[in-house]
Amino acid sequence: MKVIFIDDRDVNPVAIIPKIGEIVTVEGSSYIYPNNYYIKEYPFGKDGIRQSIKKHRFIPLSDIDETELVKERESELV
Repeated sequence: MKVIFIDDRDVNPVAIIPKIGEIVTVEGSSYIYPNNYYIKEYPFGKDGIRQSIKKHRFIPLSDIDETELVKERESELV
């Protein structure tokens, strides 16, 4: 799922986060912190540990699975 980053206040100092307005890809919800997302483009913090970012810092762009759209368009080209 694609989301847009909207809030960078009070972030953990070892986190590497998107810039405000950046569109990123959610890989899933954190297993340890269910209210956090794993972000494909930012998998690890400055400390080298797997990071997750709070869900409320993002707005979903759509409910459509973009990978399905890509597969559909590729099949139309063949």
